[in-house]
Amino acid sequence: MTCNKQSAIVAMGGSVDLRCRIGNRARYILDSKDNYFISYHVEDRHGKILVWDNPRVSFPKPLAPGAAETVVFRVRAPVGPAGEYALQMDIVHERVAWLSQHGVVFPVLTLTVTARAPPTLPASVLANPPTSVIASNDNTLSHAWQEIADTIDRDRSEITVRGGKYTAFAAGQAYPQVWIRDCATIFDAARWFVGREDLRGCLVLHFEAQAADGSVQDWVDTAGSTDKNTVETDQEASLVQLLSKYVAATGDRAFLSERIDRITVLQRADNALAYAWRERLDRKFGLLTSGHTIDWGDVQIGEVDKPIYRDKRTAIVVGVYTQAMFVIAAKDLIRLYDLDHADDARIQLWRERVNILMARTREALWDGKRGYFLVHRHVTPLSHSFDEDDIFAMGGNAVAIEAGLATPEMARSIFSTAVARQSRFGISTISGVVLPPYPSGTYSSPVVSQPYSYQNGGQWDWFGGRLVLEMYQEGYTTLASRKLYEILAKNVKNGDIFEWEHRDGSPGGKGDFAGGAGVLARAISEGLFGIDWRGDRVSLILRLANKAERATFAQPATSNSLGLDYSTNALGRNARLVIFPEGLKLDSLSVLAPVAGATFRNVMWNGHPTGFSVHRTGSDVFLDPSPARISLGRKMELRFDY
Repeated sequence: MTCNKQSAIVAMGGSVDLRCRIGNRARYILDSKDNYFISYHVEDRHGKILVWDNPRVSFPKPLAPGAAETVVFRVRAPVGPAGEYALQMDIVHERVAWLSQHGVVFPVLTLTVTARAPPTLPASVLANPPTSVIASNDNTLSHAWQEIADTIDRDRSEITVRGGKYTAFAAGQAYPQVWIRDCATIFDAARWFVGREDLRGCLVLHFEAQAADGSVQDWVDTAGSTDKNTVETDQEASLVQLLSKYVAATGDRAFLSERIDRITVLQRADNALAYAWRERLDRKFGLLTSGHTIDWGDVQIGEVDKPIYRDKRTAIVVGVYTQAMFVIAAKDLIRLYDLDHADDARIQLWRERVNILMARTREALWDGKRGYFLVHRHVTPLSHSFDEDDIFAMGGNAVAIEAGLATPEMARSIFSTAVARQSRFGISTISGVVLPPYPSGTYSSPVVSQPYSYQNGGQWDWFGGRLVLEMYQEGYTTLASRKLYEILAKNVKNGDIFEWEHRDGSPGGKGDFAGGAGVLARAISEGLFGIDWRGDRVSLILRLANKAERATFAQPATSNSLGLDYSTNALGRNARLVIFPEGLKLDSLSVLAPVAGATFRNVMWNGHPTGFSVHRTGSDVFLDPSPARISLGRKMELRFDY
C-alpha cells in the first residue's frame, strides 16, 4: 500500500482524504463481503498504541491476487487532545487477524491535530440555519456541542440486512453493532443533525430482528447478526422509548401503522412490553426481574460460564433501573395508542400496569432513611459481606426520577445524595455510577472486578447527563448547570466523549460514545435551553439565567429550525430574547430569572407591552409572557427589566 500523503494537519474533529494504491500480493481475494476492510491504528509520536481498532473502509470491489486498485477514503482525526499522532495503516480480516500481524508492512500517516476554533453564528443565519450550532460566550459549551456533532457523524453506520440497506448509529468507536439501549439515547443528539430515514434506521433494524414472542435483541451488526443479553431486561423498554421519541420529534404518526412482516409497528411495540411483563414478572414482589448486575450494567455476579446470559446459576433481582425503564416505556406506549386513537382496552391495561409498578417500586425499593432507591432486592438467596444497600446507584435513581417514580421531595433527596457521594469519593464529575463501588472481587468478570472501573464506579456521562437533565426539570438550574459544565469541561479536555472515565476524569473506555453524546445533547437542548419540540410545535423553558447565548437547533427530519439569541445586561438589569421559529408554532415560553430574587418589570413582546405571570419550580423562578401574545412568526422578541 502506498498513499498520496505522509503527513497532514487537521482540526480536532476534522478529517483528511487519502488516496492509496493497494496491491494484493496474497493468494486470496480481498473482498469486503468476506470481511476484509481497510483501517488503521492510532499511535502517539513515540509509537505507543493509543487506539488499536478504528473505523473500517470497504474495498470498492474485490481485489484479486496480483491486482492493484486505487482506493479513496476519509481518515478522521484521532479522538483525544490536540497534538501529533501516527496513523499506522492496515488491513483487517474481521474476527480473524490483521495483515500487519503476518509481516505485511503498511505506510504511516503523521497527523497533527490542532485545537478547534470557536464556532461563529452570524445573526443572518439564525432564521434559516444549515445545521445545529451553539456559539456561546463560554467556549466549553460551544466545543462540547461540536463534539456531540462529531460523534454522531463518526458513528453513523450502514448496515445491509435481508437485501435492505439502512443507516443507523454504532454505539461508539470500533463497535460494529447497533445496540438498542444506546439507540434510545443516541436519538436525542442525532435528531439535530440527520434526516428522517437515518433516525428510523435503528427502529426498523430492531423491529425486523424482533422475535415472534416479542423479545427484542440487544444488537444488530454490519453482517446482520444479532444477540441478546438475557441478564438484562431493558431491550424491549429501550425500543419502545426510541419509537416514542421518534414519533414525538418528527410527527410521523403514519410509521405506527406500517407493517413489518405483516405486524404493525404499534403492535410490535405492545408485543415487546408484553413479552417483558409476561416473562420477567416476579410474583412475590410484583416487579420485573433481571440478573444481579451493577445497577444498569450487563455483567452478572457469580462464577458463570457466560456473564451476559441467564442460566440456572444466575442470581435474580428486582432492580430500580429495570422498573424505571419499563415504566417510561409503558407510559410512552400509552401516548402512542392515544396518537393512533386505537384500542382503549390496551390503554387501560397498560395504565393499570404502570400504577402497579410505580406503587410496588416505591414500596420495595425506596429507602426513606438513606434518601434514595436501593439498587435492587434479591429474589434468589444471596448474601454479601458488605452492606449492599449503602451503594448509591446513580443511574437507576436518575432514570427513576425520569419515570416519575420519585416525588419532588424524593428527587431532591436523590440530588443531594449524588452531590454528597461525588464529593465523598473524589469523583471529578457527577457521573460516578455506583458509589461506593462493589468491593474488589465481588464480580468475577475482570471488566468489573475492581472498584472505580467500567460499570463498577467509573464515570458514565450516559447516566450523569440524565441526572443533570432531571435537576433542570425539577427546578434546580444552578446545581444542574454547575454539574453539566463539569462534565462538558472534562470531555473538552479529553477531546472526545468517552464511554467511561476514571475517578479523575481520564479516559477509561472507547471514544465516540454516541449514547453519552445523546444524553448530553438532551441535557443541553431540553435542560439548559428547555426545548420541547414535537412535530411542528415547540415550547420553551429557557434556563440560561444571566448567560449570553446564541444557538440554532435545526431538525432535518422535519426541515424546521429554531434560532435563539439571548443576552442580559447586568448593569442595566434588562434582558433580550429573539426567537426565530422557522416553520414552528411556539406554544409557550418561560424564561428563568437572570438572578436570584429578581422582580420582572416592563415586559415587552414584539415591541409592545404585554401581560405576564410568574411561576416557581423547585428553586427556579420563571417569567411567563401572556400566552395570548405568542403567535407564529419568522421573528419574535421578548424584552424585560429585572
